[in-house]
Order: sequence, then C-alpha cells, then structure tokens
Amino acid sequence: MPKRTNRSVSPLSTKRTARDKAPRAEKTSAIKATPDSFCLPIGWHFSRMDSESPWACTFSRLRPFREQLLGHEGRSCHEVFSSRTAHSHGGMSSDVLCKEAQDRLAELHLEQETLFQIGLGNKPRLWGIMSKNIFKLLWLDLDHSVYPVGKK
Repeated sequence: MPKRTNRSVSPLSTKRTARDKAPRAEKTSAIKATPDSFCLPIGWHFSRMDSESPWACTFSRLRPFREQLLGHEGRSCHEVFSSRTAHSHGGMSSDVLCKEAQDRLAELHLEQETLFQIGLGNKPRLWGIMSKNIFKLLWLDLDHSVYPVGKK
C-alpha cells in the first residue's frame, strides 16, 4: 500500500486563530461610491455600527430618528447628500474631525476611509462610510461633536 503524503488542507477545515477572528479593516477601495452609484436609492448597512465609542450607534439610540431615516428611503444618494437643508455632507476626510474621532477611526482601522454624514435635525448627525449606494452606519453623534463647527 502506498504511503500517504500530506495533502493540502482546505481553508474551511483549518482551525481559526485569534488573529483570524480579529476585526479586519474593510477593503472598500474597489467599491467606493461613484457618480453612477449616487443615482441609485440609498441603502443601509448596520454591521459597522460602533457601539463602544462616545457616539455609540445602536438600534435603540436610532429609534427617535426612525421617521427621518425612513424619509430617505427611495431617495438617491445624490438627493440625500446634496440637500443643504438636511445638513448632510459627503466625502469628508478624517483629518477634519475632532482628535477623539480620528483616534477611534485608527482603532477601527478606518482612518483612510472617506466619511459621510446625514443630518438628523439641528445637531444630531449619523456618520458612516459609503460603499456604492450603501451607507454603512458608524456613529450617531447627538451633539455635533465629531465635526465641531463654530456658530454662524
């Protein structure tokens, strides 16, 4: 009988190490928002919500803003982010954010990402990352402290 040799092991059958279980930075460079994707209706992605920051984004904290978020459904990304009355902005570099937000992005390995914000009233802002027409929720900033601005 021939002697068995070591066969390559399927990646699915290998044991996961702690390194494999660690959160990985998202690689979204190939699927960034493009002008074409901004014509599509906005969609929501919830798995990126950061519940351990000063701007914790959880479903219970989002509940008071349910109607405003539902109001964006069916609207194109362009409509959501070009509305000056809604205080929504797209394409913000992390270097314009407060130091604490910059540090938190570094902890999450997202410091190279372009951030977008959706206004939820006078001060509250919903922060996230766009991937095509999908808004990946990150933070709920109730006090406008992630990107502080002076009074006009």
